[in-house]
Parts: sequence; C-alpha cells; structure tokens
Amino acid sequence: MASVADIKARLANLNKKTTKNADIWKPKDEHDVRLLKNPFSDDPFIERAFHWNIGDAREILCPKVNFGDECVICEFADTLKGWKDDKGRDKPEKNRKADWEIYKKIQANSKVVVPVVERIRGADGKTTQEVSAAAWWPLTANQAQQVLKVCTDADRLAACDIEPGDDERAFDALFNTKKAFDLQVSFKKPGEKGNAKSFTMIEIEPKYKPSPLTGNAAKDAELVKGLKHIDEVYPKVPASEVASALKKFIGGGMQVEQVQTKPGGEKYATKSKENAAKVGTRSVDDSFGELLDETAAK
Repeated sequence: MASVADIKARLANLNKKTTKNADIWKPKDEHDVRLLKNPFSDDPFIERAFHWNIGDAREILCPKVNFGDECVICEFADTLKGWKDDKGRDKPEKNRKADWEIYKKIQANSKVVVPVVERIRGADGKTTQEVSAAAWWPLTANQAQQVLKVCTDADRLAACDIEPGDDERAFDALFNTKKAFDLQVSFKKPGEKGNAKSFTMIEIEPKYKPSPLTGNAAKDAELVKGLKHIDEVYPKVPASEVASALKKFIGGGMQVEQVQTKPGGEKYATKSKENAAKVGTRSVDDSFGELLDETAAK
C-alpha cells in the first residue's frame, strides 16, 4: 500500500529524462537569441499549462486549463488541497500538510511560449548574423517578466525609434526584424560560478544596442514560415493517456483489470479497497477510481 511518504519519495526520484525536440528551444549555457512574431496569432506570447512528472511523463498538457476538457489530474489535485476528507471531516493537520505538498507538485502550472532563434557563434566565439531554425521557447512567468522589461524601458524604446508610452509599438523593441534587441540568456546550474542558490538560474538581459534580425528580409520571412504551429509542438493529449499517467504516478496497490470493453476504450477498476493505494486521507478507489473509469472510456 502506497503511503503519502511513498508518493513524496517517488516525486523526488522521478525520471528526469527528456527527448530532444527541435521545435522547442531551451537554454543550456550562454546564448544570444532573438524573438520572432507569432505568425499564427496577434498575441506575441502564448500560454500553455502543464502537469509535471506524472507517472512516466515529464510533462502533460493539461486538458482542463488549455482546452476546457475534464482532467483527472486536476480533479485528483483538488481533492488533495481540501481541508475535509471524503466524509466531510476535518483532516488531521499532518495529513492536510502532506496532501498540500503533493497538490503543489501535481497541479497545473503555466508557461509562456514564444518563437525564438539563436544566434550562431563563429570560430572566435562571437555571435554572427546567422541564426538557427525557429523554435518555441517556454518561459516561466518570472522569465517572461525579464524579457518584457525591454518594452517598458524608455531608453531602449527610444533606441528603436519608439515613443515611450506607445503601447502599440512597444513590442517592436523585441520583435521587429529590422531593429530590435537580441537577448542574452545565461543558464547556470546550482554550484556553478555566479549561482550560489540550490536551483538552476536563468537570467535574461537585452543586448546593449538593437540590431536587425539577419539583415535580409527574405531570410527573415523564411525563418517565420519554418515555425510549426504551437498545437503541433504541444499536441492535445488523449484523456486515456492522462488517466494512465495518473494511475502510474499513484501506483502502490492500484490494480488494473479490464472490466469491460466499450467503443471508446477500456474501463479500469481496482481489485479491492483493501488493496487500494492510500493518498493522504483517502483511498484511490474513493478519490478518483470512478473518475478514471469514466475518463478512460471516452
């Protein structure tokens, strides 16, 4: 039977392996990058919400936050953050705190994604006008705020011939292909020089002067045309896969058996309440067993 301690230990030791995706850009050390306008939307920044490290999946696009569909992970997370158990009784403080810690780990968290290209460095280590193929860069809220400082800095706006307070053109300081600011991105792991913290630091600062993207309008247009739609890069996850990931995450005494086959898929059930994994103050059966059944059959 899986206890809260078991699940917390599993959270701390989840498989962190990632598959490289050429359509997603992430910093690894020191980079100079340039943002591109989103060719599919007037909104320069697109928000996507994910559940992290659930079962074998490092990230799962949340069906509820992104598309308004049912999400068994959100449903289960909501049962953990409540102060009452399934019988309406107050949870003991110890259980409530434990449930809350798990809730914080599995709730949906949003990132802002924006098109980007990376400057290619020459043999001397200096950046050139050559750039990589366009990709999507996922940013935390804090990182996005660092990026947006350019659009509120009067001196930087003036350097791009933009009047301070001109909200309609302020984004040009980041996205204009003829004249805008590159961004210096610094990635430092804990213990590396300049990072005395216990977590990875990503710092983003604009370059000193604005510059053209490539200096070639045709090249600029080709870069944007080569960008995949965000829904291709982060495709909608079938409800059955979300349910399966949650089932693996909880594990423990959770037993899977094919009860009956329906046109939409399989129906799952636990062997017994005695074998059901415990999460906080409730069993898997009580918390979301039937919810899994319904979702997996869709």
